[in-house]
Amino acid sequence: MNIEASKILKMKISHRYIFDIFSHYSDSFIVDFENKKAWNEFDSTTIDKNSFFDDVKYPIVNLFNNKISDKKYSLKKENIERFFIDFNKLNICNELKKVNEENSTVIDFVNKVYIIFYFKDSWKEFIINFEFPEMWEDFALILKRLVGFDVLNISFSKYLVNNLNYRINYNGIYDLKTKEKLVLEKFNFTFNIGVSAYLFRFSIDFIKNMLKIEDHPGIGEVKEDFIMDKNIDENLSSKFKELLEKHKVYLWITKDFWKYALLPKNYFVCDGHGWSITLTFAGDIVFLIGGHNEHPDNYLEFAEDVKKLFGQDFLKSEECKSTFDRYLRD
Repeated sequence: MNIEASKILKMKISHRYIFDIFSHYSDSFIVDFENKKAWNEFDSTTIDKNSFFDDVKYPIVNLFNNKISDKKYSLKKENIERFFIDFNKLNICNELKKVNEENSTVIDFVNKVYIIFYFKDSWKEFIINFEFPEMWEDFALILKRLVGFDVLNISFSKYLVNNLNYRINYNGIYDLKTKEKLVLEKFNFTFNIGVSAYLFRFSIDFIKNMLKIEDHPGIGEVKEDFIMDKNIDENLSSKFKELLEKHKVYLWITKDFWKYALLPKNYFVCDGHGWSITLTFAGDIVFLIGGHNEHPDNYLEFAEDVKKLFGQDFLKSEECKSTFDRYLRD
């Protein structure tokens, strides 16, 4: 696919950052080439400070909040022309197409990007989900030259586990510059059934060796909310980390572990359950995977091993089995 940059009248770049089911941030940036203007467009946004869980905060959100501006940017004709030349040299659209071919709107990662190019009588959208294209930082540079602003939030990207700054391995996440393995500090699992407003959270703080359970039964249930904090020994923490490696959970951020979720579907399910797993590393670096009724191919195996380790179904394998049964029926 070849798009001539000079034919683009407007471009919209939207970021959606997800930290758990109830904690996310989104914004958009518009570049209007026809009228030589650019500006932020604020989407309906759930800022982290409104997270359902008061003890879950992500410092990167403060950076996003500080970046928010209603400033309008005026674009110079010569800068637009230079941008179009660089855009064509980088082969932007073909590179975006490569990472857009396999995608699912019901799979979530910590950073999803939507890019829409508007033409006279049409538009074209690309979605970046599993990985960023190789030219992403070059694209960020020519956008910054055009607008004078970090449109792609490259300066914040080090706080998010992605292929721009990190090497993802089965046994952990490694910094591409230092080659050092990131230190895992927290694990958080959130599970929600929207119809009943049922909410469950299981988390482990590896620094404090503390396990926490929150169980909110939702609408129409007799049970009361249940919250428990429990100290666990370091050996149990280590065994849990071993399960992350055994089941290659770190690699769930790649499309190789979502074979079933990426199959063409002849149905759309708007109810059911949502879930997310958030890993927080030293330096406030965040890794998230999640979905709506969709799971990595080996999710149940991981959940069953967690059940054996703790004696309880903390990852809700029973509730999720119906999803996998549906795959088998199809």
